[in-house]
Amino acid sequence: KQAIFYFFLHKSLNLGYIEKKTGEEKSLWNFYDDGKIKAHYKYINGVMVKDALEYFPDGALAFYKYYDSRGRLAYMRSYNENGNFKDESGELITFNEQEIAVKNDSIFVSVHTPRPPGTSSACTVIFFNDGGNAMDSLSFNTSDFALSLSMLTTSKLLFKAELTEPDYSSYHTKSIAISEIKNIALSNNYSK
Repeated sequence: KQAIFYFFLHKSLNLGYIEKKTGEEKSLWNFYDDGKIKAHYKYINGVMVKDALEYFPDGALAFYKYYDSRGRLAYMRSYNENGNFKDESGELITFNEQEIAVKNDSIFVSVHTPRPPGTSSACTVIFFNDGGNAMDSLSFNTSDFALSLSMLTTSKLLFKAELTEPDYSSYHTKSIAISEIKNIALSNNYSK
């Protein structure tokens, strides 16, 4: 993919920013008067998505925000002025509903977990059958992954996500029935 950079200076707002466009995704950087980065956002088709970073005037990270594929704030983490973790809210496990698809007896699901700077993430997915028994599991050490699974043998998924940094760890779980995922996929097909 080829990246195109644009620089804009808006004098009446005293705002300088740079846009980087790669395919459909745009990155936007805002700057303080002294040239330090104030914020960095990503957009696809005009909707804020993925990682958003906001900084204190001294350059320390103030906020990390993660927006899902529809532009909804899914997770937020705030930091003290010294850059240390302060608090968090939201979910570590999101699905891109627009990418959920049904084909024959299989469902394809795109899963995303936030990954703030200086952290590592891991996610385990446990597959359950109709009897509620765990059949299998997969582990991922990445923030984005896709699943393809059979609707005939799997009735529920349990996601266990962990976000780790040197002094703190977050743990989140999310359970979703295959029938719920199938309904999302079918509503995607009807809305097109």
